Amino acid sequence: VRCLKMQTGEAVWRKRLPSLTRQPVVVLGHRAFLLASNGTVHCVEAGSGRDLWTRRTRGRPTTAAVGDERRLYVGLSEGLIEALSVESGRTLWRWRAGAKPLGKLLLDERHLYCGTAAGRVLAVRVNRSG
Repeated sequence: VRCLKMQTGEAVWRKRLPSLTRQPVVVLGHRAFLLASNGTVHCVEAGSGRDLWTRRTRGRPTTAAVGDERRLYVGLSEGLIEALSVESGRTLWRWRAGAKPLGKLLLDERHLYCGTAAGRVLAVRVNRSG
């Protein structure tokens, strides 16, 4: 994964992951989150690429991640959605979707939405204030 200056295209930093990444990088504040296809989530400082934490999830990422100031949400190949702490990478909760989540997760003030391989759209109530 490479971080480039938007104005010039000059490389700022690059990070080699243990496996390919098929999902887009998510930037939340000063942190960038990289999802590797082996099931690891890497959090780096967005400006420098310095490693902040790495976490192995319970499956391979099958969705683009989405997040807020406190949590990063990832859909996984095992039919799960995991919420990770943005600060530490600790797993805050897991939710069984019943089928593999696909596409992009969407987040509003009260719900996390995901499509599944079974052709369903699911809404999970999330508490973004606490």
